[in-house]
Amino acid sequence: MLWVLMAFTSAIYPVAAQVDSTFRFYFYDQRYSLFEHLPGTPGEIIMLGNSITNGGNWSELLNNPNVKNRGISGDNTFGILHRLHEVTASQPDKIFILIGINDLSKETPVEVILNNYRRIVEKIMVDSPSTRI
Repeated sequence: MLWVLMAFTSAIYPVAAQVDSTFRFYFYDQRYSLFEHLPGTPGEIIMLGNSITNGGNWSELLNNPNVKNRGISGDNTFGILHRLHEVTASQPDKIFILIGINDLSKETPVEVILNNYRRIVEKIMVDSPSTRI
C-alpha cells in the first residue's frame, strides 16, 4: 500500500533536483543543546516533533511525569534524523512522532519525506529495539 501511495504522490510531486537537508530555524540549536544535557530516565515516553509537539505540556496534559517533550519548532524530518541518537540513547519505552509539515512548507518532495520517515522508524528499531513507536 505504501508503494502505491509513493507512486501516486510522485506523479503529483516530482522529485526536486535539490533538497536542502541542512535547513534549521534558529530555535533548533538551542532546543537540541538543551535536550543533550537533560538526563534520560527509565520508562520515558518521548513526544518527538515540530512546533505542534514543542507547544504541548505533555507530562501535565497526560498526567505522567515520564512523558518528555522533544519537540522543536520549525523542525523537519532531516532535523529528526540528525538528532535521533539523543532520543534513542535513553532507550525510551515509547516514542510518538509528529513531523513533516515543515518539510512540505519547504517544498520537500513527498517521496523524500516518506523515505525520511522510513529511516526514522528503522533507526529507532535498530538503536532502541524495545521502544514502541
